[in-house]
Amino acid sequence: MITKEKNLFFLQKKKNKIVSFDVEWTKNYRIKKGNKSFCFSLVFFDNFSKKLVKEEDIRFGFQMAYAQNLLEIKKITTLAEEKLSFFLKNNFLFIGHQLCSDLSVLRAYGSQSHNLIKLQKIWKRRKSPNYSRLFDSRFDIKTLKNKSRRLVDVCEELNLIVTQPELKGSSMTSMQNNFYNTKEKLLYEKIAVLNIRHSLSTGLIYLLLTKKIKWLRKINVNQILYNNIKDDFSYINSPEFIQLLDEKQ
Repeated sequence: MITKEKNLFFLQKKKNKIVSFDVEWTKNYRIKKGNKSFCFSLVFFDNFSKKLVKEEDIRFGFQMAYAQNLLEIKKITTLAEEKLSFFLKNNFLFIGHQLCSDLSVLRAYGSQSHNLIKLQKIWKRRKSPNYSRLFDSRFDIKTLKNKSRRLVDVCEELNLIVTQPELKGSSMTSMQNNFYNTKEKLLYEKIAVLNIRHSLSTGLIYLLLTKKIKWLRKINVNQILYNNIKDDFSYINSPEFIQLLDEKQ
């Protein structure tokens, strides 16, 4: 299993305890337990000292895990269960996009999933009066004009540029199955970066909608990724990714 983490000192911040959680899985709805999680990321933010921000102002830390073969599917659930423990104990606000599905797919391969169950309960209670420990960017947004709640569509309306070339001409399932067969590093890195982009984007959506931050023009999320994790993934420094940094409109 591949694991990475960075800027864990952000977890010691006393304010803005926000963590975004996203899971990727291969899909097969025709059989029981056909959906198999293989990657997750947790993205947490630095304390913002000003509301009006630019790409270079957004700093974040992350933890992620990635299964290298089908035998590691259960290990992904076990590690997610372990990592979530810290954030639950320290009362972080969780952000996700259709997080209920992510948690269900993870739980399918975990026998001891106490923290996953706890987070599921928090998700179900999130709209209760005086209860605000979780925000789901798929279900909890009411102020946008576009009826679509696909993550890319929500980002577009909020002036977030989230171009994701990794899926061009392919699907998450086919890419990961290809990785299982070839162990090609570029495939892993593309999906890992895509997953972190998803986590980062949902966190930024929450910060924008709650007016904790704002910006005056479109913000390139890929530029934020480059600024923060260019030393962690060689794909970030590839010509394919670098050309994304020029997108401003």
